[in-house]
Amino acid sequence: MENVCLLIGNGFTLDFCLPHGLHSSKPLRTFNTSDISYTAFLDRLPSIQQELYPFAKDTDDYDAIERFLQKNRGNIEKECELRRFFALAYSLFQLTAESYNMKGWRWADWLQKNREKIICAVSFNYDCILEHALSLANIPFHRVGTTEPRRGIPILKPHGSIDFDVEVNGHSAETRWGITKGLSDTNQLEIVPKTDWLKPRMEANIIPPSIYNIQLKLSWVNAMYNIFDYLTTKRNDIDNFIMVGHSYAEMDRPEVNFFLERLNKGTNVYIMNPNPNETLIEKVHALHLPLKQPNREGMPW
Repeated sequence: MENVCLLIGNGFTLDFCLPHGLHSSKPLRTFNTSDISYTAFLDRLPSIQQELYPFAKDTDDYDAIERFLQKNRGNIEKECELRRFFALAYSLFQLTAESYNMKGWRWADWLQKNREKIICAVSFNYDCILEHALSLANIPFHRVGTTEPRRGIPILKPHGSIDFDVEVNGHSAETRWGITKGLSDTNQLEIVPKTDWLKPRMEANIIPPSIYNIQLKLSWVNAMYNIFDYLTTKRNDIDNFIMVGHSYAEMDRPEVNFFLERLNKGTNVYIMNPNPNETLIEKVHALHLPLKQPNREGMPW
């Protein structure tokens, strides 16, 4: 069987959401839709209102976030606010996206047709569009490094997820607003139920865009890399490595390279991106991995 591992970037989410007018790269602009509002929580995040939003007046969202992080580097309180903002904003994004019909979306159809081949997925996205598509395709899964029951294929989310958090230890949603937490090491993260997605996270285990992954040394992230290492070096299970909508941005390259460098010789690499990064193409060639072209519909096959 031609086993498949997927590596998912923001382009995967955009492919589904843009036709519905939802833009996952614009969290400071409610993702370009009037269907989303932050009024329920923005007043509880003063540095986001007073510092981050002014930056966004004359630049795009990611550049504004980078400026905010540079200005407040090492400020645990403001970094915590930013992670909580992302968790809540992208939770609203996810809930809105799930109101759209995914049936007929080309990647949902492809997953359904290839459900027996998929053995692993890596997602750099906070949202759960991939998980929603897998569920519709009846592909069971679990997120590595969490307390989620171990079933189906492993999903690796090294940049975190809207539904990742540490234990709340009895703290109510209201008291959580007054608690400042940096990123703590824990063997496993809790899964936040959908009913609690719009409540503040205790820690919000999310890596903002424009920075290197500062979670890399945490135990729950290491568990992901250990799983991938096992699949490639011990099991030799991956025949096709399909990268969907990942920009190969400079900050992400060390992590993406980890996955590429552990692929066995002969593993087919597909770069599903209308404008693939030339540095990524060079990296694949340097590793002597076969680079396959998408079909006429822009799909692996």
